[in-house]
Amino acid sequence: MATIVAVRHGSNTPADVHIDNDNTALAIGYNDVRPFIAAATLLIGDAVYLTAAGLVNKSATAGNYSAFIGIVVGGYSFEKENGLSFVSTLVGNTAALVNELVWVATGGVAYANAGAAITRGNPVGISGTSGRVDDIAAGNAIGIALEAASGTGVAVKIWIKSGPAGIIGFTPLAAVDLTAVAATGSTSTTPFGYTQSQADAIVTQLNLIIAALIANGIAV
Repeated sequence: MATIVAVRHGSNTPADVHIDNDNTALAIGYNDVRPFIAAATLLIGDAVYLTAAGLVNKSATAGNYSAFIGIVVGGYSFEKENGLSFVSTLVGNTAALVNELVWVATGGVAYANAGAAITRGNPVGISGTSGRVDDIAAGNAIGIALEAASGTGVAVKIWIKSGPAGIIGFTPLAAVDLTAVAATGSTSTTPFGYTQSQADAIVTQLNLIIAALIANGIAV
């Protein structure tokens, strides 16, 4: 592991930058690191989102990550205050306490903390453990796994999707669920409208569409 000491020091400048000898390319991610204030205790490798108060926090609720910001890579409570880490063995170390400065990789490549076994090449989203990631077949993805993880608590290198979590892997409803509504025209004389069977069918199909949008993370 190499330690690069930044030239400038201060509350908004990283002090020490730790880079794996085998992963020096991760230093490029330094250009995509931004300072935020932590809403809670955050660890190196946590996936975080922006709160309504403008702080960053972690959660086990995937819906919160519609405001996904990135992966924690350092903070005021890490190393010699304001240290940065691109090292897999430092994932899980405390980066920042509540209301402290925390460094977040908002793009590029960083190490996240796996919440379960992950397959290389799969899209990753939030696991059932706050701040940790897992591979997903559908829903909100925050990045792509660049390597495999054997299980929970294991560091995993991911490509970070910049901006809000994106939809990956739509799961369409079975063909038998969606049925075309009868094409009989609406009446143009009193009483105006569709037949009762048509009206009921429209409501049924609309509800199926809404359920599909929610299931795929497009609506809540």
